[in-house]
Amino acid sequence: MAGRPRSFDRDLALDAFVDVFWTHGYNGADVDKLQQSAGIQRGSFYAAFRDKPTAFLDALRRYMQYTLLPRLDMLEGEAGQRRELVEFLEAVGAFVAKQGNRGCMLSEALVQSSQFDPALRRQVRRIRSDLLRKLKRLSGGDEALASFALGSALGFHALARSGASKKQILAASSLAAKAIGQRR
Repeated sequence: MAGRPRSFDRDLALDAFVDVFWTHGYNGADVDKLQQSAGIQRGSFYAAFRDKPTAFLDALRRYMQYTLLPRLDMLEGEAGQRRELVEFLEAVGAFVAKQGNRGCMLSEALVQSSQFDPALRRQVRRIRSDLLRKLKRLSGGDEALASFALGSALGFHALARSGASKKQILAASSLAAKAIGQRR
């Protein structure tokens, strides 16, 4: 016997989940908040998303695809183009500053990843590795520079989450971008 057809739009539900996870972090987003945000019943949640870790990973991928990566097209630039690293830091700083204390959902996931179950932790860390690989390519293979760029971006998120002003976040991103631009 077939179950009832899905009575909600999965993409709209994922958009709602992105907002919940982005605002509250993984630990602050329970299944009840997720259901309520999407206007779906518990059974529908589990049928469509299996569990919270799967819903989180689906929401993170949606965030990356529709919110973050379109703003970071410089990551696809030519290898060894340090100006793209400068643009990356400026873009991340501007993006995080606009979000108020929410910061960046990816940064929040990276910061919280040690608290995830092993399977989710591996998935999130794979995303981090992919991002670091792109930054390393832009830096001409300079792993320290790529790590500095990623660490700076995570720092902008920490500033936002801790209540720093837009002006403070933009100043930090400008200084980090300037440091990368001046590195020999």
